[in-house]
Amino acid sequence: EELSHGKLSNGAVLFQSISQIAPAGGIATVAIIGANFAGGALTLATIVSVIACLLTALSVAQLARYLPSAGSLGTYVSRGLGGGTGFVVGWMYAISELLIVSFVALLLGGLVAGVCNAYFGWPVTATWVVSVIVMYVLVAVVHELGVGVSTRVQQIISIVEVLLFVALSIALIISAGGRNSLSVFGTSHGNVKGYIGAAGLFPAAVFIITAFGGFETAASLAEEAREPRRAVQTAVVGAVLGIGVLYVLTSYAATVYFGPDRMGVFAAFNGGDPWTGMTREVWGVGWVVLFLVVVNSLYGAGNAATNVSTRMFMSLGRVGLAPRQLGHLGRRHTPVRGLVVVVVIGLALAIWLGLQYDPITGLSIMVVASTGLYIAIYILVNLACIAYFLRYRRAEFNWLKHLVLPVAGAAVFVPVLLAELGIPAFSFISKLQAPLIYGAYAAVAIVVVAVAAAC
Repeated sequence: EELSHGKLSNGAVLFQSISQIAPAGGIATVAIIGANFAGGALTLATIVSVIACLLTALSVAQLARYLPSAGSLGTYVSRGLGGGTGFVVGWMYAISELLIVSFVALLLGGLVAGVCNAYFGWPVTATWVVSVIVMYVLVAVVHELGVGVSTRVQQIISIVEVLLFVALSIALIISAGGRNSLSVFGTSHGNVKGYIGAAGLFPAAVFIITAFGGFETAASLAEEAREPRRAVQTAVVGAVLGIGVLYVLTSYAATVYFGPDRMGVFAAFNGGDPWTGMTREVWGVGWVVLFLVVVNSLYGAGNAATNVSTRMFMSLGRVGLAPRQLGHLGRRHTPVRGLVVVVVIGLALAIWLGLQYDPITGLSIMVVASTGLYIAIYILVNLACIAYFLRYRRAEFNWLKHLVLPVAGAAVFVPVLLAELGIPAFSFISKLQAPLIYGAYAAVAIVVVAVAAAC
């Protein structure tokens, strides 16, 4: 059984990456958690995260020229580093994307519940649980209408959210007036207790990279693109550059408006919804538009991550690295059985962790788990780029593109991974604390099980 070849334009593939990043949702929700660690150095932490992702995007673009496959990163690592490693990465990637759908649903549920409780008195727990369920139902419906419908929905959502946050950032910068300063691009305002100066940059990057993660997901649509090699290359690099600029702009705007020395409490402002609070101050009732755009953005991210995770499970089943039933496609050439796995497991995780802790803590644990898997995958993809061109494309090997940049891309993620795992190997690294560290333990467990299965 095959996916719908040639169904998607280059633009549709690009917006797969942008939708997975979910700029509005990432900026207004997950990325703000980074301020708990970086404080007023949030802008610098954002720049570090963007550079790390860009270096990996360049390696993905190089591999996409020759390996267009729905298996995406799993295929790249398998060809470069061997089938066993590719098997492990394939499972890590499928599960990390499943986790993204789950924590995005929980994030959307928590946001809707907070607003509806404040303005309409709706019960918080019941509201977020129903919101999570509704999001999964909508994601499943759009997914089964086919990849063409799914990607068109993503394009519309992404264009609106990018334009809104550019306009809002400009408004915040103007309102900040004399508080605008280049000092926020350094570590002098990193004043969070236990994470002073540069110590908070890499713990903050755990969350910013999650908010930025997904730029590479266009690779999973390669088999359905009209120009798979060109489309994926353009999408992954273009998404990082374009949305990277937006993330730096918004982090700067928030820092100078809110006050760099107050950024340690930024994530708690306005009941944990600081962007809505700032929007109300500069745009009045315009916060309602922001709220609706962020909710749409989170839905778009869940939709995009579902596209990737279902195709990864399908790809694993198709080659016998997972139950072959997962390789089955529905009548619209969609991975219907992979969708069942994503919905059932993801929905159960979201509701369980949300009830066990609270929506924000529950999603934060899943963010840490997903980011741990992502970072390990990104490191391996960079190494696979080196190995692939040395082993199979020696005549085209370029020292800068196929060695220096991939090595730099792998190296810049190492401190972030150490911070997540609670290993303060360098003086500029501070580790995460419980219960967030439980997400790191879960990521390690996933890797151990995958390695054991591969052996």
